[in-house]
Amino acid sequence: RVPPGAGEESVTEFTLRVHRELESAGIITDYRNPNLIRLAPAPLYCRFGDVGEFIRRLK
Repeated sequence: RVPPGAGEESVTEFTLRVHRELESAGIITDYRNPNLIRLAPAPLYCRFGDVGEFIRRLK
């Protein structure tokens, strides 16, 4: 969680950290500037449990 008034730099650092941690757990995400993580749970490539695992790790 980013505290109010932390500024844009904190949000970017938080997003990068989350992206790296998910990636190290084997969860593939797509990082886009300025500070977005894109996730596409495509049914032909992802199992239902994969989506649940992503949510569990994101928490």
